[in-house]
This record gives sequence, C-alpha cells and structure tokens, in this order.
Amino acid sequence: MLEFLFTVLIVYLVYYLFMVKKYDYSLKDKKEKVTNKKDDILLRGRKSKKIKDNSTSKIPAEIELLIIKYRLDMEKINYRGLLKLVGLVCSIDIAIIVTIVTWIDANIYLRLFIGFILSIPTILISYTILGKFFEKKGLIRDDNERNRK
Repeated sequence: MLEFLFTVLIVYLVYYLFMVKKYDYSLKDKKEKVTNKKDDILLRGRKSKKIKDNSTSKIPAEIELLIIKYRLDMEKINYRGLLKLVGLVCSIDIAIIVTIVTWIDANIYLRLFIGFILSIPTILISYTILGKFFEKKGLIRDDNERNRK
C-alpha cells in the first residue's frame, strides 16, 4: 500500500513538473488572438495539435484523445485542470501496474511483458471512466445545438 501511494506521488509530481507547469491557468490565456475559424481548432476539439502561441508546444496525446473521442467542450473546461486530472489518472494507472508487477515472482522479461499487457486495458478503462465523468458533468459538445444556432 505504501509503495502504491509513493508511486502515485512520484509519477504525479513528474507529470506536474513536465506537463502542467508549462501551461497557463487556462487555454484561452495561452492562445494568441485567432482570426481564422479554421485555426481555432482546440476550442472545437478537432485533430490539430498546435496551440496558437509563439512556442512550439503541443497538446499531449492523452488530452487529444479525450478531446476527440469524447467530444469535450474546451470552452467549458479549464485546460490546466484537465491536465491535472489526466495526470492523476495516469499516475494511478502506472501505480496499479507497478504494484501488480512487483507481486509477480518471475524473471524481469516476464514482468515487463505482463506490465505491457496490463497497461493497455488499464489505460482504456480509466479513460472511459474519465470520459463518462465529463459526460455526467455536461462538459461534452452537443453538435446539434451548434448546428441550430
């Protein structure tokens, strides 16, 4: 149990230092003024990865997956808060996998293989739960309402 909590804390701290700290408190503060609607991609949740600023920063893959697959409405969501929540979910996933792998008495290659196999369903299940959470909170885009306006 102590190893699990320690792993969650370390992984979340690393994720926070390298991912969350790069961004301002909201995505709108980070963006420059965009005049072309085609360039205003993040607020609509399309497939482009670029954030319109002077640096070459990109959206992390896990955030892009949530935006595209679960149609998150980025006008309603604080981007930095989304990064923190996804970082917490990823750190819990990694801690679960590390805890299970350390319980197995086998050679290192078998442990790595089992860890790799466990990572895919763990991540898919946790992102599905996270998507359902956003849907329950009402933070999903409704394309029908936008077409009516």
